[in-house]
Amino acid sequence: MLRLISLSVAVAATLLPNARAAMAEPDSPEQATLLIGVLENVATVTGVKRVPHVRVVFRHTAAGGWEAFPNDCLSQECLARISAKYPSRSTWTVSLAGLTVGTVVGRTPAAFHSEQEIGLQDITSKGPIPFVGKPSIEYAGAVGEPVLRPLLATSGGPKPRRSQAGWKEGSPDPEDLERVWPAFKRLVPMIDNCPPAEPATSDPPADSQTQAGTHDDAQVPPGRQPHKLDLEIPVAWVARNGEAFLRVAVRPELFIECDGPRGFPSQLWFHREATGRVRALPGQLAEDRADLVAPLEFTDLLRDGHDEVLFRAAGHDRGGYVLYYDRLQKRVAHLWAYR
Repeated sequence: MLRLISLSVAVAATLLPNARAAMAEPDSPEQATLLIGVLENVATVTGVKRVPHVRVVFRHTAAGGWEAFPNDCLSQECLARISAKYPSRSTWTVSLAGLTVGTVVGRTPAAFHSEQEIGLQDITSKGPIPFVGKPSIEYAGAVGEPVLRPLLATSGGPKPRRSQAGWKEGSPDPEDLERVWPAFKRLVPMIDNCPPAEPATSDPPADSQTQAGTHDDAQVPPGRQPHKLDLEIPVAWVARNGEAFLRVAVRPELFIECDGPRGFPSQLWFHREATGRVRALPGQLAEDRADLVAPLEFTDLLRDGHDEVLFRAAGHDRGGYVLYYDRLQKRVAHLWAYR
């Protein structure tokens, strides 16, 4: 009996380091405790039929915390290799506002064909796809065609808990613009300089090279300091306790003469605490940024009593998702280019 016990201990001692190494392997997607995906009704090219997929975007492990799946590829060789860093097959629970609306099974292809396809799993399960609502231009992204609302998908780990905060789209507080103005002008010291249209004249000079309503860009400084009255808060998401997410943006009518924002940031999202204290959500001014569009889901993904917030993001020929966590102090981003 003693020899059998000794042999078992020896075998365990031999296998344990290998088991630990497998569990700690950072590039092994199958070891993820919790996978976060988004059920999309996507068309990566205008005019191509939309096909439902699950886009795998984030994972949470006990050892590493939150991280985004890799998606930076500039070559066909990379596109062929990077699929190995994604889970080969996943069963997804699809939810909206913490309520399960269905399940799907996704499979990662052997290779991706373009950067905007990285992370897209083919749906292999039978039956209806659990989308909600009707196609809307609100979720169109760079393709510019109405699509169904993207939905949170989770795989592995505990089932996410519904947010208890009661988030809903509402109205900003009358004092919010005063609250956010000092931080906005510090973070965005310059905005695009788009002068107002020149008044039309009934008899312009014959030698005039500039028609009314147009400007010589070479004579117009590219940027100027913002003023408080340049700003508005067109969107607010409000919780029962008075917390809010505020989209603070330069008023769109200021961009009429330069056909939209050119180079300087034109918006920031702020979090307003129940006390009235405000701060900008981190990461919005990164060099590879895409602007936050709107919150897609408020939910307690780790069932620890604290909400995570999933945002859609978009920019010029860019799309993505951003997850805020750790009391909104940190974020992970999964962004791609439409190329």
